[in-house]
Formats: sequence, C-alpha cells, structure tokens
Amino acid sequence: MSEPRRHHYLPQFYLAGFTPRGSKDDHLQVLDLQTGKTWRAKPASVAHQNDYYRLDDGAPDPFALEKGLANFEGQAADALKGVLGEKQIGDFERRVVLVNFIALMALRVPSQRNILADFKKRTSVMLMQTMVSTPEVWERVKARAHADGVNVGDVSYERMRDFAMDTSRYTIELSREALIQTIFGPLDKIIPLLLERRWSIAIAAAGAGAFVCCDTPVARHWTIDDHPPFVPGFGLKHSHIVFPLDRRTALLGTWDGDEEVFEADRVQVATINSHILASADRFVIYSDEDYSWYTKDGRIAGPSELIEWYKSRPKKRRVEHHP
Repeated sequence: MSEPRRHHYLPQFYLAGFTPRGSKDDHLQVLDLQTGKTWRAKPASVAHQNDYYRLDDGAPDPFALEKGLANFEGQAADALKGVLGEKQIGDFERRVVLVNFIALMALRVPSQRNILADFKKRTSVMLMQTMVSTPEVWERVKARAHADGVNVGDVSYERMRDFAMDTSRYTIELSREALIQTIFGPLDKIIPLLLERRWSIAIAAAGAGAFVCCDTPVARHWTIDDHPPFVPGFGLKHSHIVFPLDRRTALLGTWDGDEEVFEADRVQVATINSHILASADRFVIYSDEDYSWYTKDGRIAGPSELIEWYKSRPKKRRVEHHP
C-alpha cells in the first residue's frame, strides 16, 4: 500500500469549516492573490504540498511525521468541535490542545517555513564567513575540526576566505530534518506565550458576513500606531492574535481584559477579516462572496478590491525570533 504524498499544511477538517455546509465533501472558494484567479475546490484539494512532512529516505519511516500529525489533528478536531458547539474555550485540557493547534498552524505553513529556513541559511553563511575573519581564527577552526576527527585538508586561509566571501560560488541547502525542525523547534517557546493570552470568541451576527481564512491563518497585528515595521512576535505586548475557527467564528488572543463571547457586527467582522487578509501570503480561502474587509482609510470593502490592495500593500517583515 502506497503512502499518501499529499500533505496538508492546513488540515482538511479545519478547511471544512469554511465551506457553506461545514463538510469536507462541500466546496471552498480559493482566491490566488498573485494571479487574481478564483476557483472552487474541496478541502482535500487545497493547502497541500507533496511530501511536505516526509523525512529523509534513511529514516526508519519517512512518513512518521505525517502520521503523527494526523493523530494530533484528531485531538485538535475534537477541541475545535467542542469550542464551536459550546461557544466557550472549555477546560484547561481543551485549552492546551487548542493552543498547541494554534502554534502549529502558525509555524507549519510554507511562508513561515520558508522564512525560518532562509534565516538558517543566512546564519550558516555568516558563521562560515566568521570562521575566516582572520588567519588565526581559521587556524583554530582547522585545529578544532581535526580534534573532532574531521579532515578539512590543507586549505589555506586566503583560499577559504575568498570562497566563503563569494556567495555566488555556493548555495546552502537544508536537509528535510532541518526544514522540519524550523516548524517544531520554536513550539516549546511559543505555546506558553499563547497560554498566557486571553482568548475571546467572536461569532458573526446574522447579516454580518462570513469570516475568511488564508494560507497563513494565525494573524498577528499591533494594537498601537507607533510600532516597529514588522509583524509582532507571539510574546510582544501591544499585539493581538486573530485565528478564524470557521466561517462564523474567530478567536481573538489579547494580553488583558476578560475572556468573552460576543456577537460581531459587520464592521467587527470586516475588521477581523482585514487582519486575516493582511496575514495572507498568496491564497485566500472562503465560503462564498459574502465577505468584507475594513480598509485603513475607513471603508468596508468587498472581494473586488482585494487584488488591487494586495498588489499595493507594503511587504511586512516577519520576526525571525518568535517569542
């Protein structure tokens, strides 16, 4: 029996919540912000990449991570079902599962993995260039390598320096394990920070429109006007987190105030959608055309203006050290 190669970075059970009937057999609307194209698709055909969680071929089971994620997603699906059905976060056990799911959803998406992988590559280049900063440093590096049983040969300082400084002569490639580590490495730091936040539930009122989703659904935004020009980390004050649970429900993570369940009117739904859309890397996922978003110039806009906004928006830098 062949192993599944289509690995979802947004789980099908989660995507199903943004279909009109909330079913994996129903259809989503998908908008490609880069091309402007839209299409209908079932959750199984959305937000996936081949072999996304596959380990290197030398691993005892190259698909062990995909199988492990499937087990956790079963717990997460139950937690989301409880929150949506009871309209409350629930007990501490369910809160922990929910927060673990939010952290995983923030890190597992391709845009975030690419950012962290690029950071690792740039760090590797900087480290290599540091090793040839002076002839004395290079001699110490060679001595340490020999002591560790690594034969670096009799490479001169000048030759190695010229090579390290000319980045056009080499590329840094990460193994699958290193790429996967970019997803799971920061989890232990992020999860406690998410547990400290206070989580309120916004439920879209009748006639207020629907919440949207995107390929980077854990949206972080500043709550102050004078803020740094990057997306806030999970532990930074003066920031909120928005995470849509389905087309009618969204979570809001704050640092202060009481946790509450409230009915969101059209302006509030549009405001929450604007944060989700600002987080999108390329794809917007929604149930139908009945959604709106709140522009910075004070207007509630619809889908027709979204492409032009995406093309003109400034590219935000995401923090590389999450907490």
